[in-house]
Amino acid sequence: MTSILSKNPLVKLIVNGTSDSDMCEMLLNKELPFTELEYLEAFVFVIKKNEYKKRAVENIKLISDGTKKNYVENNSANLNVAYFILVESLSLLKNEILTKIIHNNYLPDIFLVKIAEKGNAEILEILSENQIRLIAHSEIIKKMEKNPNINSFIKGKLDEIKQFYLTTEKAEEIKIDNPNDEIFKLIKETEEKTHKEESNIDNEKLETIENVQKTVLSRLQEINNMTVADRVKTALLGTKADRSILIRDSNKLVSQAVINSPKMSIDEISAIIKNKSVAGDLVAKIAKRKEWTKSYQIIFDLVMNPKTPVSDALGFLKKLHSNDIKMIKRDKNVSPVIRKFALQLQAQKEG
Repeated sequence: MTSILSKNPLVKLIVNGTSDSDMCEMLLNKELPFTELEYLEAFVFVIKKNEYKKRAVENIKLISDGTKKNYVENNSANLNVAYFILVESLSLLKNEILTKIIHNNYLPDIFLVKIAEKGNAEILEILSENQIRLIAHSEIIKKMEKNPNINSFIKGKLDEIKQFYLTTEKAEEIKIDNPNDEIFKLIKETEEKTHKEESNIDNEKLETIENVQKTVLSRLQEINNMTVADRVKTALLGTKADRSILIRDSNKLVSQAVINSPKMSIDEISAIIKNKSVAGDLVAKIAKRKEWTKSYQIIFDLVMNPKTPVSDALGFLKKLHSNDIKMIKRDKNVSPVIRKFALQLQAQKEG
């Protein structure tokens, strides 16, 4: 069954091709009790039927840009629908929608390749700022360079990316000296969850730790032989072990690529926030990501981390439970500003 955003069973019938002609006619006449999002998904899928194609395309043009922008920035957007919006936006020069597509890390590279090939100078400049995706997928750069709309400024930015990042030189070595490093703990926890049905005798736990250490250290050797571009691509598409290593890379583009990976889990983000050696700019970027700050665990971890921007931390503090606020006001590892506000917040709640 095709995955879509709509939960409406009528939309699902249309999307899966099991609706009758009467329903399709009602759809095209906009006689169904649908939201704009539901109409959008239904229209895109009814296009497959030649007799409805022209009318469906015309109906999609009437759907608001706001709905389309919201759709393409959703991490779970149906790729067929998102790609239709992409092609339409390129033909109608809807750069605000195209910008949302460029910033959605969950959409595949073919979307950015299409923008690189057909976009105007304004959108090419915005695309050129997404260095991580361009470094990881050089095909995007090649298409941009062939685009007749490219100007000398954008060419200069692409030349800089190629000069500094698309080289054959090995990146700076990443070191993991402590055998009790958090990297092993994180992956060990994952291993234990995977094998939770197995008995938990001490020997098996020790064996798991040893296996994790061997796997990670072996992978570390491979990563230390990579170029920056290879590391960025691995950060986006690799395994949890890869990301746990690459988050420590001194090159900011590599560590940022880790948190931009569509494979990142809440557990991994939580571990990154708890790691006091992680750079403050990464913590700040995490604090701005709505899909992560929906998690109570993440906002709690962000409040506890002194590197979280104060304005963000104060906002998250208001969402915490009373018991957690009491704990934070006593924890000297928390920012003094946050502890003071926690004290005031508790007093207000008790008053």
